[in-house]
Amino acid sequence: ARALHCFGLLCFALVQRQVLKEAPTVKHVIDTVETHFKRVDGNNPDVQLLDDLVLLKNPAKLLYAPLQQTSNLGVQVFVWTYALKSMYSLLLTGLAEAPFNIQLCGTEGRFPAACSLSPYVEGAAMLASTLAIMNIFVFEHNLSEFLNNRKSFRPVMKFFAVKVLVSIVFFQYYILAFLGSLVGMSTPQTKLCYS
Repeated sequence: ARALHCFGLLCFALVQRQVLKEAPTVKHVIDTVETHFKRVDGNNPDVQLLDDLVLLKNPAKLLYAPLQQTSNLGVQVFVWTYALKSMYSLLLTGLAEAPFNIQLCGTEGRFPAACSLSPYVEGAAMLASTLAIMNIFVFEHNLSEFLNNRKSFRPVMKFFAVKVLVSIVFFQYYILAFLGSLVGMSTPQTKLCYS
């Protein structure tokens, strides 16, 4: 989650730097043309066209900020979903072990419904992983012309490195369960190791 978040921040920093570099120039051009038209002919229809250029008068606030918030949403959902998934797993495992020894799950569990959420939590984690990867991919793909012009940045390699890390997080549980069964770890021990 941290790697995905950092990759997103790195992309945003590059785009923000460019927006902050270009925005004053665009604003100056619009203001200069608008001043010229008003001085020459205040009733010119082009003056109204320039007044309608709301987005370009403040692109940092009206274009970049919404882009950043929308693109960052997938990463935030991923981080919060995995945080909740980890807390859920830790709670179930912690209650089953000493000193509590409260078995919630299974046929002899006190409250088997508490464990019925596990498949849904796994599904939400998979969906969050997919959403986060897709969000970063769409951001990188749509800004590839700009990001690829940065010779030392190489966003495709960074994207695939982050994708590998996110995939490892998703498959980590299943790999740990398999390895745990080889060395004789119990299910609660495997879940505690995963958490």
